[in-house]
Amino acid sequence: YWDNLDNNDQYTFYATCTLHPAPANSNQMDDLMYAECSGVTRYGLIELPFTKKSAKVIIKLKSDDKTFSIAELESATVILPDYMTGARFDGKDYITGTTKKDVTLAKVKNELTWTGLIQPQNIASSANLVQVKIGNSTYPVKSALNFEAATAYTLTVDMKKTGATFSASYAEWT
Repeated sequence: YWDNLDNNDQYTFYATCTLHPAPANSNQMDDLMYAECSGVTRYGLIELPFTKKSAKVIIKLKSDDKTFSIAELESATVILPDYMTGARFDGKDYITGTTKKDVTLAKVKNELTWTGLIQPQNIASSANLVQVKIGNSTYPVKSALNFEAATAYTLTVDMKKTGATFSASYAEWT
């Protein structure tokens, strides 16, 4: 209540929220959101527009040359290898995680699509951006990419027995 606050000229309010926890054993990031309103005068309007702290990754598999069947693609495991994990809030402070782990993406039912949430980070061109496991084989995709908060990245990976190529797009994610 306003009456319980100190007699300051201006106030700052914030809120944190976990919309959805990460799937168990996936090393994905929780769906964290943050809002802050600064410079509010006593009895002033408080607006807390939330923004996402995570980046969304969407991987779509295809095999244009048909070297992999739909059934083989559906059985794939899609991993973001050696990504930074462990982001969290400490009060109002967003703490970036520093532990590298493989992040397993969740398959979207009845689609050749896998999704997950990660903390913002840069992937070097020499690193594996994505690894697709089909049967006993692993197909790496190398490329540099800068993952930013509140952005959804769609990577379409064309699977061939000789390797994988991909195209990428991104959009604001609210």
